[in-house]
Amino acid sequence: MQNYEEFGEFITEFMQSQEILKVGMGFRGDLERLISSYPNIDGFRSISNYIELKTLYLNTYPDEYSTSLANVALKVLGNESKPV
Repeated sequence: MQNYEEFGEFITEFMQSQEILKVGMGFRGDLERLISSYPNIDGFRSISNYIELKTLYLNTYPDEYSTSLANVALKVLGNESKPV
């Protein structure tokens, strides 16, 4: 039980830290699954300093419809065969 409690404390400190930028793509669904799997860990319920890439992408490219991570990376970073 001690390891579970330590894990919960670590997750809570990590997720609530203002010093650590958390970046995700469709992270809300992941959080819902984590909350369901670990209902006693409050760190999954309160997140600070977080960027949702899907929202940022759709604000930047409002006419895009595909928001898979692969398609976002291809659109933003370009095709690897093209010179940078």
